[in-house]
Amino acid sequence: MTPPTRSPAEQTPPAGPTGAPIPFVRPHVDVDEALLASLAAVLRSGQLSNDGPRVRALEAALSERLGHVTLCTGSGFTALQLAIRCVRRPGAVVVPAFTFVATANAVHAEGRQVRLCDVDAAHWTLCPTALDALLRAHSDVAAVMAVNVYGEPADLDALLRVCTDHDVDLLLDNAHGMGSLLHGRPWPAGVRAAAHSMHATKVLPAAEGGCVALRPDVDPEPLRQARNPGLGGDPAQATAGINAKLSDLHAAVALHGLRDLDAVLDGRRAALRRLRATVARLCDTDGDRPALQLPVARPGAIGNGQNFAVAACDGDAAGWQAALARHGVGSRRYFHPTLSAVGYLRPGQAPTPIADDLAARVLALPLWSRMPSETLAAVETGLAAAIAERRR
Repeated sequence: MTPPTRSPAEQTPPAGPTGAPIPFVRPHVDVDEALLASLAAVLRSGQLSNDGPRVRALEAALSERLGHVTLCTGSGFTALQLAIRCVRRPGAVVVPAFTFVATANAVHAEGRQVRLCDVDAAHWTLCPTALDALLRAHSDVAAVMAVNVYGEPADLDALLRVCTDHDVDLLLDNAHGMGSLLHGRPWPAGVRAAAHSMHATKVLPAAEGGCVALRPDVDPEPLRQARNPGLGGDPAQATAGINAKLSDLHAAVALHGLRDLDAVLDGRRAALRRLRATVARLCDTDGDRPALQLPVARPGAIGNGQNFAVAACDGDAAGWQAALARHGVGSRRYFHPTLSAVGYLRPGQAPTPIADDLAARVLALPLWSRMPSETLAAVETGLAAAIAERRR
């Protein structure tokens, strides 16, 4: 699962395998005089939170970029909660078994049953065929939560067709997906709400934060009230809300990052292409003994380089993790375990063999914003050494 943010000393990447392993994520914010001045202005303003001017400016900028009315939240988790509140009727919510536990926990926090669905073995995202079978078997489902995995979109057009056939809402957990595109757009118009994370390790960090983008026919005002926490103009008219406010300090950090987001995305995409090409080249001579599996690129999709993930073809993720560490490359078993292994979710779920298999084999390897070329080279060197060791 995603690790806690490290101190600056711990974040410094080593030059190569002689130091501590290169971490798989490293938060990055371009700290300059403009950012420091913006933070100082917030601190002097007397309004640190409660829908401050920087939160409103960030919402306007994100709404323009995403093409949908967008509300900022205090975390990606609360963005998921508000997305779930957009569902038209009571009922269960389907989530893929191969995702971070927060996806299911947000559904549970909103008082809805979680139904787990299997994923596509090639792309590692929610499988439309498995979803159709699940919806045919369960008439209590009100919505489906697709998930962007490591920055790569799910087959949202196919999923939307399945949801339309069964008259259920399609939501998107886009925590990994800020800047990802599918056929030139962030997501199909039929997606009811898309929740994003602005956690420290994401492509657009606010340190902590999130946002939810809404389909045009979804009224944002009940969600504004719900995030505050249920308070409106008349205290007697309070609703059952949550505290999902984003502070102006966090909004200032995100606004600063938004200026250079396209450059950050270009850099992460280039680094991901380079690392994937390295793995493909190193594994090309394996013949009947492939070493590492890469997810297949989806036609029409442009990922954002959120994470670099591989799966151990021999099933020994722990062995690969140890070998990579010996050669200076940190890794994380992420997502591990599958949600089918989480105790409170387990009873009554349909089998999810592909997700279970992936969760047992997957490793996320180093990739972050502004990653130096020498660090990329060190990762490639460590990968080559680890693959050679595992072949012996």
